[in-house]
This record gives sequence, C-alpha cells and structure tokens, in this order.
Amino acid sequence: MGPHQYLSFGLSSPRSSTEYLKTVYATTWATPSTLSSWHFSPSTSTLSFGNSVEITAAGSYVHVQPPPYYTLTAPGFGSKPGVGRWLGSAGGPTGELHRLDSETGEIGEKVKEIIFLKGGKEELEFADKSRRSLRFGAHSFDCSNNNAGAEGAGAGEESGNAVGQVAFVADLGANAVQAYSFPSLRHLYSIPSIQKGDGPRHAIPHPHLPLIFTVTEHTNFVDAYSTPPSSFIPSSGSETDKISLEATAIHLARADMLTRTQATKRGEYRGDTLRFSSNLDYIYASTRGKTVDTKGLLLAYRLVIESSAHNRELEVEMKPVARWETRTSGGKANAIELAPQTLAKTEEGTEAEATNGQDLLVLTDDEQGWIDVVSFDFEKQQFRMQATTRLPKLQGGDEWQGASHAIWLN
Repeated sequence: MGPHQYLSFGLSSPRSSTEYLKTVYATTWATPSTLSSWHFSPSTSTLSFGNSVEITAAGSYVHVQPPPYYTLTAPGFGSKPGVGRWLGSAGGPTGELHRLDSETGEIGEKVKEIIFLKGGKEELEFADKSRRSLRFGAHSFDCSNNNAGAEGAGAGEESGNAVGQVAFVADLGANAVQAYSFPSLRHLYSIPSIQKGDGPRHAIPHPHLPLIFTVTEHTNFVDAYSTPPSSFIPSSGSETDKISLEATAIHLARADMLTRTQATKRGEYRGDTLRFSSNLDYIYASTRGKTVDTKGLLLAYRLVIESSAHNRELEVEMKPVARWETRTSGGKANAIELAPQTLAKTEEGTEAEATNGQDLLVLTDDEQGWIDVVSFDFEKQQFRMQATTRLPKLQGGDEWQGASHAIWLN
C-alpha cells in the first residue's frame, strides 16, 4: 500500500447477504498516487484487498458519504447513515470525488476533480503532485450534516433543496477553508484564515449550527467561524453570490494550543487533528512536534455557544480544560479518532449517543509506532491512558514502523 495512510470506512449491501459489508478506504504517499479499498471480515478481523484507483496527486484525506453510523462528531457530524455512495478525497493541488459500488464497496469512476491552484489546469500540469505538495496544498475533506432538519445543512442537492450538504476542505496553500456544494463540488465560497501564515490543516462542521472549527498547522490555533446556512446559498451561484456568502463567514473565536512558554517556540509544533466530543460539549485538538525533541499535545476545550439576544449572531468560547503531553513528538501523525457510542432513545423518541460519561480516543504515533487508547472524562475533565500497543519494527531493521492513522470498525 505504501507509507502513511489516512483511513475511512463505509457500508455496502451485497445482494447475497442480509448483513452490511464494511470496506476500509486508504490514501498513501506511495507513487503512483492511489486510493484503495479493503474488505473487513468481522468474523476473522482481517482485511482483504478490494481494488485501487489512481488519482492525480498524493491523497491526504478520504471521506465517505453517507457515513457508516450515526455520530455528532466525525465521520458523520449528525448525518443520517447508510450505504456509502461517494468517496471524497483531497491532497495537495487536487481533490476528487469517486462513486462507490453499493454492493461491493469498491471504488468506482471518478466523477469530479477539484483543482486548488489559482492557475487551474495549466498550473496543475507542472505542479508538484507528490507527498511534498501536502505541505502547501489541500489537506482535509469533511461534509456537513445531510439531514434536512439541521440548521445550516440540507438533505443533499438531489433532494431539490438550494444546496444541501457542504463539503469543507482545509487548504494550506490558500490559507483558507474552501466550501463546495456536495456532491456536485461547485465552489461556493472561501473562508480566509484570520492570520497570515496560519495554514489551516483540518476543518470540521458543527452538526447543528452554521459553524466550522479549524486547526492551524503552522501557528497551532483552534478557530471558530460562522458559515452561511445552506438555505441562504443559491443552487447556481455567481461571483456576486460568492462575495456575498464570504461576507457572512465571520471569525468568532480563537484558542491557543500552546502555553506561554511553548508559544516562544511556536514553529516547533505542527497543529494536527480536530474532533468534537460525542456530546458536543467539548472539542479535542492535537498537535505534534516538528522534531523528536518536541513532544506532541492532546487538548480538550469546553465549548460554550450562545446566541446574541439582539441580532441572533452566535457567540463562541473555547475554554481550555485538559492538556496531555504525548510520549513522543507524534512524528507525522498524532492523529485522533473517537470510538462510536451506542445509541439510546431520548425522551422525544429520537436516537442520541449514550456517552457513558466519557469518550475513548485512539491516538496514533508515527515516530515510534505507539497506538494508544485515551479516555476523556466529562465530569473530571481529564485524559487518562486506557490501553496501548506498539507496531512491530520494520522488517529487517531496527526502525519502528510508524502508526499514521487508526479508525474504529466496531
């Protein structure tokens, strides 16, 4: 498969079975650049190769729509789950959208390519498309809620709504987050980062409110921005519409991931991953060290979101409540993913995640190959190591095999 994968998984529905098939999708830094699918067997806990497709540039991120299960955090952000139909990806100068086979889960035809370069196809011809392009190109791909009842998110373009879902891509090269209609991937608007040189690496949409949160790779901040509700976005837009939409994207809050002492060496850290807690009361962020001399960090912020009584504008505050130093720099990873929660019925009869008072996060270390399961207790507001394992050394050498990304399949 090659080095440094980012993973996602989706469901398919074979005609020969009454059970859903789980398929894992992976990026790679290997050449040629590809996306691959791998079938998961729950009875043996093994993977078997499905297929692979070549893509234009090194992939950094993959995202399945609809998501495989319900959650308020990644990968669904409140979306109704179902059989995977689309695989969105982004990395460096390009992003792509592929169809997924509803029966096998394998990757099908490419239906759309996004070019993030100002010069378009002409500039792309001569642009770096290797893993190095990820340092100054696109880095993430996440979609808003596909539920029509959510404010700021619709049921998808095929429902006939104005726009429906919005795909958000963190674009380090433009120092901005790009917003696209989904699945047509028509560019809607850009959200410039509040500070020059921030380099937004990861952007996630709030499941219920017209908000996105970003983590900046170069400056190590977590930022909150208001976004235009999808009901405000015309189904076919002009440059005038785009300018109008961008005017409604307002910076609301910023939280520094570093202490005052650490901030004196801000360039020694690299902002990494961002996730909501399963109950939406917190947001988790990770950063990694630029070199092995700097340990990575895992942080939790209490989210306080209120509406102004006068103009109904949202007010956001991120209060730091927990800080945990990782055992290594994290290498090129220090990525986090939350374990799925079981669903329970609310008093209103709807389903919600039963959090049991805590989240479990899997943390991956690319420097020495550690995979840690860390809990966050909502009441005590603290992280705690719950389990750990380590990948074997690379075959025929003393170098540790790095853990780039981990996801929960059960």
